[in-house]
Amino acid sequence: MKHGKLQRAERYLSKTFMHLHQATQLEPFALFVNAVEKASPIVLTKSIKSSRMKSSIVPKALTQRQSYRRGICWILECSRKRPEKEIHKRVGNEMLAVLAGSSEVLKKKRQVYAAAVANRANLTRQARPKFT
Repeated sequence: MKHGKLQRAERYLSKTFMHLHQATQLEPFALFVNAVEKASPIVLTKSIKSSRMKSSIVPKALTQRQSYRRGICWILECSRKRPEKEIHKRVGNEMLAVLAGSSEVLKKKRQVYAAAVANRANLTRQARPKFT
């Protein structure tokens, strides 16, 4: 978390792990890693200006760290829409939904992948570095 709220983040994650363990009786860290891997995108689309008036959408491969961060952010974003009051229950239930395959995160991942596949022809139109 930002702005020095590490203790709060650790407490939320600890309670989320306890919630996952109570719900499944399995190792919570393994469930967390599986959920993040399942929710993480491989590519993203980026808009690049190709001429004065035209911009094209270009798929961009993500590193593993970028991919995992995006997956965690998507899980947190979709957990905010859940009806539970406590954040650890919302995040835990969203992770369980990702593992079950019924989460909005997976729909978002499929949409991003479909957009990247649809615009893969634009890979040759990337902005090339200018050498001076």
